[in-house]
Amino acid sequence: MSPDSSVDVAGVSHVGGRDDNQDRFAIVGDWLAVLSDGMGGQAGGALAAQLTVEAVTDSLAAPSDVCEAGLLEAFAHANERVRTERQERVEENRMGATLTVAARSRPGGAEWLVAHVGDSPGFLVTPTSILRLTDDHTVAWELVRQGAISEAAAEEHPQRNVLLRAIGAEDTVQADVRDVHLNAGDALVLVSDGISGVVPLSEIRELVRAAETAEHAAKALVQTAVEHDATDNVTAVVVRQLIGAESSNGGVA
Repeated sequence: MSPDSSVDVAGVSHVGGRDDNQDRFAIVGDWLAVLSDGMGGQAGGALAAQLTVEAVTDSLAAPSDVCEAGLLEAFAHANERVRTERQERVEENRMGATLTVAARSRPGGAEWLVAHVGDSPGFLVTPTSILRLTDDHTVAWELVRQGAISEAAAEEHPQRNVLLRAIGAEDTVQADVRDVHLNAGDALVLVSDGISGVVPLSEIRELVRAAETAEHAAKALVQTAVEHDATDNVTAVVVRQLIGAESSNGGVA
C-alpha cells in the first residue's frame, strides 16, 4: 500500500490439504485484485490458474482499462488462452479455472467492479454485515437460483463443487459483473472455495473486522481455514477501503 493510497490490498495463499497449490492470485497497485482456482489435475490446474491470472493482468494493463466491457474482454482473453493451451496439451485437456476479479472503476475512487466465473466467491464486509456478491456457477447454486433448495442446503449438496461455468471449459465464457461502492472501513474479500467451504460467513466477517490490515485479514482467513482442516488449497485477497465517500443507500448497486 502506498502512503497516499485510500485502499489497503493484500493476498495470501496456502497449499491447505493438497499436495500442491493450484490457486493463484495477483494484486496490481491499489486498483486490481485477481483470484483463480485451477482444476483438471495437478499440473493442468496450476497452469490454468496461472494463465488465467496472467491473461487478466495483461488485458487490464492500466486503471483506464477498467469498465464492464474491459472486464468481459479480460475474461474472454483468459478463456482463449486456457482453451489454446488445452488443445496443445492433450494430457491436460480438462484444465480450467475459476476467476474472480475486483477492479477499481475510477482511480482514487470508492467504486469497484466485481466479476466472476466459477465458485471462488466474493464478499462485501461492512462494520455491521457481510454480503455475498457472487453466486457460484455450480449445479447446487443453480438449484438455489431456481428456488429448488436453500443456500444452506447448497453448502451440503453433493454437486456443490460441480461447475457449470469456468475459464477454459467452453469456447466462450459468460461472466457476472456487478458494481460495488466501498464506504470507509468496508472490505472486499475474494476467496477460493477452500476457505468458503469451511469457514462460516459470520466468522469471515469477524476475522476481517478484527484485523488491523488487509494482510492480517488475509492471513487470518487462510490460517482459520487450515485450522478447520481444509481439504483444498486456501487463498484470500482482501481490499480494505481506508477513505471513501459515504453512501446512504448501501454498498451494492
